[in-house]
Amino acid sequence: MRASLVHSSMTVVIFYTNITAEHDVQRLAPALENIPGIIRWTVDLDDSDKVLRVVALSDIASDILQLLQAHGYCGWNVPVNV
Repeated sequence: MRASLVHSSMTVVIFYTNITAEHDVQRLAPALENIPGIIRWTVDLDDSDKVLRVVALSDIASDILQLLQAHGYCGWNVPVNV
């Protein structure tokens, strides 16, 4: 998504996770794609913190944490100053 398309009310939520492999990402994909309000999400497996970045229409940090826990993963919300 180009930066010019991001609406000012969108929220970026970042988590450090224990997601370690592409099969973990694929396991979480259907659940993340079913959360209303998510515009885009990515997992950076090359980063030592295995960063999950979510762009959403509202602050859905608690929903993401619940989803991670329900699938056996841990996540730590990282404050974002935009």
